[in-house]
Amino acid sequence: MKKYLICFLVLFILIPFCNIYALIPISGGGTNQIMSAVGSAPPGEVIQIQDSMTYNESAINFSITASNVTIEAAPGQTPTLVHTVPGPLINVNANNVTIKNLRMIGNPTSIDAIYINGDYCKVINCTISGFTNGIQAYSVVDVLLAYNTIYGCRSGIYVWDPTMPNPIINVFNNTVVNNSFYGIVIIDTQSATTPMAYVKNNIAFNNGITDINLDSTPFGVLSVYLENNCYQNIAPTMLALYEAENININPMLSGDYSLLSGSPCIDAGANIDYAAYGVFSPDVPVISGSARDIGANEGAGAGAFDTSTHVKLSANKIFPGKTTTISLVDLNKLSGNENGNEDKVYVKATVHDLMNRLVRRLCDETVTASAGKSFTWDGKDSNGKYVGASVYILRVQLGSTVRTRKIFFVK
Repeated sequence: MKKYLICFLVLFILIPFCNIYALIPISGGGTNQIMSAVGSAPPGEVIQIQDSMTYNESAINFSITASNVTIEAAPGQTPTLVHTVPGPLINVNANNVTIKNLRMIGNPTSIDAIYINGDYCKVINCTISGFTNGIQAYSVVDVLLAYNTIYGCRSGIYVWDPTMPNPIINVFNNTVVNNSFYGIVIIDTQSATTPMAYVKNNIAFNNGITDINLDSTPFGVLSVYLENNCYQNIAPTMLALYEAENININPMLSGDYSLLSGSPCIDAGANIDYAAYGVFSPDVPVISGSARDIGANEGAGAGAFDTSTHVKLSANKIFPGKTTTISLVDLNKLSGNENGNEDKVYVKATVHDLMNRLVRRLCDETVTASAGKSFTWDGKDSNGKYVGASVYILRVQLGSTVRTRKIFFVK
C-alpha cells in the first residue's frame, strides 16, 4: 500500500510539469472547420488536417492565441484553405506556433495569408497565392520561414521591425515569384534592436518592383547574411550586408514552381527538416550535401548537373596547382551516332560562373565519336589567373546534346 501511495504522489507532482499534447483530427472539407478547431484549442495542441479536400474559411480571420499550437497537414495530404472574405486568413497572436504543409488561396480583398505577431514561430512548406501579403511578421523576436512557395500576391514575405534586443529572422529555401510588388522584404526602423536576418537559398524572381528589399533606415541597425539566393534585383539600404554565392539568372521553374532539368539552382535532394531546429539558430543547415539547394520545391535540377552521361571528371574539386581531367566517352552512342560509326561530333566545352558568365573555353573542335576526347581545367580563367573559390559549371555541347557538371574550386 505504501508503494502505491508513493507512486501516486510522484505522478501527482510530475503531471503538471509534463506537456501532454493532443492531436485534433480534421477531415471532410467544409466551412470554418479549421477556424473552429483553432478557436477551441488549448496550448500544445496539434491540429492535423487528414485529407486533401478544400476548406472554406469565411470568417474575417481566425486567431491563434494559445502557445505551442501546430496546424499541419497529415503526411501525404495537401489540403487547401480558401479565404472567401476580406482581411487576413490566419492571425498568429501566440508564441511557438508552427504552420506547415498547407495550401492557401486568397481573394482580391484578402490581406495576409498568415500574419505573425508572436515569437519563435515557424511557417514551413506552405503554398500561398492571391493575398496582399503571403506572410507578414511584425514585431517578432525570432521567426523561421522555410520551403514556402508564394506567388500571385502583392508581396511575398514581409518582415518588419523585429523586437527585443537581438532578434533572429531566418528565411530559408523559399520560392517567391510573380508577385506584383515585392518578393522578400525585411525592414528595421528601430535603433533599440539589433536584428540579424539570415536570407539563404531562396528563389526570388520576376517580382514587380524588387525581388529582395532590405531596409534599415533611418534608425535601424539590421544586419543581413544574404547567401545562395537566386534573384534578379535587390534594394539594400542598410548598415551591414554580407553577400556570398548569390546568382542572378533565370531559375528555370516549371508550372508548379519546381526546378526544371538544367536549372542553375540545383536540387540537392530531400528537404531539410527545418521544423526540428530552433527558429533562432543561425546554424540551421541550409545546404543538403555539397550542392546548392535553392528554392522550395524538389525538381529535376540535380539530374541535369549530377548524372552526366558521356562526360566524366577525374575530380569535381580542385585546388591551385591541381587539375581535373574531363573525358568525353561513348560519343558514338549519341543521338545520330547510334550505329557505332566513326561519325564526326562537334564538341564545345566552356566553364561558367554561377552568374552564367564565361570563365574559360576548354575545347571547340570536331572530334571522331569512337575516339572520344580528353582535356583538363586547372582552375584558371581565360587570362591565366586563378578564379575565386566557388562552384563553377562545366558546359559541354556534344553535337545537339548539352551536358553540364559542377566543379568546385577551393583555395
